[in-house]
Amino acid sequence: MNIAPIGLITIVLGIACLQFGQKASLYVFLLTSLLGAASAITLGAGGQIQPVHLFLIFLLPYLIFSKNKCANALEIITFPRPGFWLLSFLIMSVLTAYFYPRIFEGATNTFALGSSEGGQTLMLTPLAPGGSNTTQSIYCVANLLCFVVVVSILDSRRHIVDLQTGFLIYGSANIIFAILDIATFYSGTEPILLVIRNTSYVLHVDEISNGLKRIAGSFTEASSFSTATIGVLGYTSVLWLYGVRSVWSGSVALISLIMLLASTSSTAIVCAPVVLGVLYLLALKEAATSRTSQNAKTLVIALPTLVLFVVFVLAINKSYLDGLNDFLGTLIYEKAQSQSGLERAGWNAAALQNFYDTRFLGAGLGSVRASSFVLALLSNVGVPGSILFLLFLLAVFFRKSDGADGLSPARLGAKLGMFGLLLSSAVSGALVDLGFQFYLFAALACSGSELNWPRVRYPERLSATVRA
Repeated sequence: MNIAPIGLITIVLGIACLQFGQKASLYVFLLTSLLGAASAITLGAGGQIQPVHLFLIFLLPYLIFSKNKCANALEIITFPRPGFWLLSFLIMSVLTAYFYPRIFEGATNTFALGSSEGGQTLMLTPLAPGGSNTTQSIYCVANLLCFVVVVSILDSRRHIVDLQTGFLIYGSANIIFAILDIATFYSGTEPILLVIRNTSYVLHVDEISNGLKRIAGSFTEASSFSTATIGVLGYTSVLWLYGVRSVWSGSVALISLIMLLASTSSTAIVCAPVVLGVLYLLALKEAATSRTSQNAKTLVIALPTLVLFVVFVLAINKSYLDGLNDFLGTLIYEKAQSQSGLERAGWNAAALQNFYDTRFLGAGLGSVRASSFVLALLSNVGVPGSILFLLFLLAVFFRKSDGADGLSPARLGAKLGMFGLLLSSAVSGALVDLGFQFYLFAALACSGSELNWPRVRYPERLSATVRA
């Protein structure tokens, strides 16, 4: 086991934040979730612990040493609340990770998760138990822990506002890392970022497309950066729409959109317009109310006007239209026909075959790599696990937000951020694990249990233990 410098920094920050309180801990926790290319602790056989997973340990005291927060945690995982479905998904996933690779061993050929000296394993191999079944199970447990802990400690309006602000800091830091990525690449000073680029996974941070550097930010590749940034775009654009810290949220949303378009990521080109389309529908709904925000009026008028202007310019200037066609053709069509595109298509075809070969039960969590979250979910945990995860999503997305605390825009923004992450992962996600950003958005969307969730009546002895 080896602790990297970023791991030591994470530990020091974790201890320091315990002195400054929950607000500081939430902020640093969000920032560590940006470090997708960093390894805090390197384990044997290629295993590693990322800074965000290490820092999660320093959030636990806020839950463990508060009886009220412990009671909140118990309520969150009771039927039919979102935590119940996520816990059920976790139990199902861990069971599949252990049993299915043994039950269906050799019954199908998979593109298994894993790594070697040359990078990721990209060969079809017969299904068999492996280390990835264990690591993905651990990530699944960490995701549940992240969701339950954060929802539990958001037990007051002040704490919910802290997380609302924390995501704005997250979005700002994501932009700063993107600028550093571009600046160090063109200035030849990439070694500056090695402290947060020490993962054992293959890095794709020096790629160029159409003469432009593919922006990877603090992540391992442009696709991962685009996924995180689409989540930021969804969240901050809703805050701006409803006038919540308009200058800050609007600036982060606009710059994030520009970064997405400049990232030369096909994931961004496909997903960003859909997120903006949903935002426009929200603006139309808001514009129909009696107390319409000025930003909603602006968006309802400005967006179609901008689209018509762009169409008009392209119509009268053939060179611009040809340039756009060439750009999109390179990003979408040519990439689909490239070695990487064909390889990813092969992953999806194999994942679908694994789903059929295992009688729709899946090959077990951590057994199959795909290039779409939907296929990764089906091929790993099958129909039963997919249904449980769908129920979790429905419980979060259809949870009504009480507007009495004035935080409905933050919860709605978190839901659009989740939608953006799901959409992006459906286009290019390789794993069932959606990352902490997704579950932090889910926690914010479900925050405010004391306002909307009736207290569960516990047995008298248990009540005396956890409620004080």
